[in-house]
Amino acid sequence: MSDERQNKLPYTSGTFTLDDVQVEKVRTWLLEHARTCANFSSRTILWSGSQWLGSKLTFMFKPHGFGEEVIVVCNCGEKVDVSDEDSNRGG
Repeated sequence: MSDERQNKLPYTSGTFTLDDVQVEKVRTWLLEHARTCANFSSRTILWSGSQWLGSKLTFMFKPHGFGEEVIVVCNCGEKVDVSDEDSNRGG
């Protein structure tokens, strides 16, 4: 694709955030998941990032017309959906 055409493609950047309810869902899931996940050891300090290089979690935000889907995925493959319940119902 030419530079000229690429510069004309629509692009939107944004900031995605978790509300307090979603943060609590992630925290609850992570505390339980970390007990059995090989990516976390008993010495790992959750949320600090001080025990590893990079993140063990991927936060995926998929905006759509009536909200956004929010999925948290551990590098082991386990995942949790912490989407706002209203987003999942379409209103």
